[in-house]
Amino acid sequence: MSLDVIILGSSAATPTRERNLSSIAIRYRNQIILFDCGEDFQRRFAEAGLKFNKPLLIFISHFHGDHIIGLPGFLFRLSLNERTAPLTIFGPQNLFLYLYVHRKVLGLKANYPIKIVEIDYINNEIIEFEGLESDKSIRKSEIKDKII
Repeated sequence: MSLDVIILGSSAATPTRERNLSSIAIRYRNQIILFDCGEDFQRRFAEAGLKFNKPLLIFISHFHGDHIIGLPGFLFRLSLNERTAPLTIFGPQNLFLYLYVHRKVLGLKANYPIKIVEIDYINNEIIEFEGLESDKSIRKSEIKDKII
């Protein structure tokens, strides 16, 4: 079993000619784990030979544009590619709202199983949403001892 760490982008704040914005992929067994989704990371995702229909976990570290601005475009692409594999996105409070606004304004939709998990450190809870169709959470749970 091999574990591949693929740097898709390592620039901060603005892309350069040689470096894209923050994004790291880990390929392990049949799964891909992404950390942050900077602008244009989906092109590097494809160039790295990563498959668009593998089970996927995405972790968004924080709400700065250079870490999240590529996420909506990537989700659009997954729908265009007729994705069927599940996707779970973990991130800070208001992650669902960010994606829900893209759904309402730009028509973002997910034709595949998608779960959004927000980590709300202010209220000490984890909030889960299933799909992008409803703005109602499916589950809330308390963060205990700051361990998630």
